[in-house]
Amino acid sequence: MRAIEKAGYRPGDDVALAIDAASTEFFKNGKYELAGEGKACRRDHDGSILEDLASRFPIVSIEDGMSEDDWTAGSR
Repeated sequence: MRAIEKAGYRPGDDVALAIDAASTEFFKNGKYELAGEGKACRRDHDGSILEDLASRFPIVSIEDGMSEDDWTAGSR
């Protein structure tokens, strides 16, 4: 947000964000393995993470938020 503001724009008004999570790439053994953070999240938590981000930032699109092999995601 600081970079957007530093460039003279207003987050959410002038600039919106999009995420291409590519979740299939880190979905292994029924969990979302977040190697960079040293965590593994159960299926029901991956949606919560994305919901939290969307509530705090001007995100207008989330592509591939769940793995293409995770047919139970979002059914909570």
